[in-house]
Amino acid sequence: MTESSTTPRIVYPQNLPVSARRDDISAAIRDNQVVVIAGETGSGKTTQLPKMCLELGLGENG
Repeated sequence: MTESSTTPRIVYPQNLPVSARRDDISAAIRDNQVVVIAGETGSGKTTQLPKMCLELGLGENG
């Protein structure tokens, strides 16, 4: 089994504000030790931020 078949495809819903700022947020996470992100309930913070961290390679080693 290859890695591409075992790694789920990450999808960002276009209707979420956090998804719209994905590049900016990912850069902030990559370049800073601490990042504070605030937004309205339902903006995608809880569901989309972990995906961004995974794409950056964070959390791969526990």
